[in-house]
Amino acid sequence: MPSYPQVTLSTLEALYRLGKNICGEVEKFQPDFVIGLAHSGWMPVVVAQALWAETRSASFPASTRTIIGQEKHEIYHARYGTSRPAFCFGECSWGEPGRLGHYLAWAADHTAWRKTLLQQIKLVLATEPKRILVADDIFGGYRSGFAALALLESPYPNAEVYMCAGHNDLTDSFVAGWLEEFIPPLAKEIKERGSSHCVGGWVSPRGRWRGCLSPC
Repeated sequence: MPSYPQVTLSTLEALYRLGKNICGEVEKFQPDFVIGLAHSGWMPVVVAQALWAETRSASFPASTRTIIGQEKHEIYHARYGTSRPAFCFGECSWGEPGRLGHYLAWAADHTAWRKTLLQQIKLVLATEPKRILVADDIFGGYRSGFAALALLESPYPNAEVYMCAGHNDLTDSFVAGWLEEFIPPLAKEIKERGSSHCVGGWVSPRGRWRGCLSPC
């Protein structure tokens, strides 16, 4: 039995729980296709595939990963500005009526994004799906889940699409834990830089380590 750094165990447990939940949703929803929203949403799909192979005789549905969410959310806000923060995400995080609908229409109108997603699906699924299960690590409002639903509606208007998400930010927790375990000086630097860049506001841990690890 391999040993894992203590600081990563809670994330690994959350990953297992979500993978197990995805297996349950596959049994109930019977999707023709499963999409893992990269990168955090793909990890639990891989876990679900492994659990499924060990506990079921039927094949796991065809699956792929795609990047939908944070970078598109940033493009939208760069063009239209940000809304006031709120404690809840999704509809109430926009601050004014109609903002969420505007974002969904804007995302769905990007032909290149829809074309790429359709190509990714057709690489592993020859027929048109009737039911699609979308998985992510956490349902962070419109940024990934709603954008995925908007982009799938145009190519598959008659398909049932169901969103399955967990309660833990797998990327932030795992990367932060890994850095603290193996590269403590860098973890400290990231925290300090995150604090210095956050005067009077809040910066997510993901934003901190991405900014420090990305090349200049």
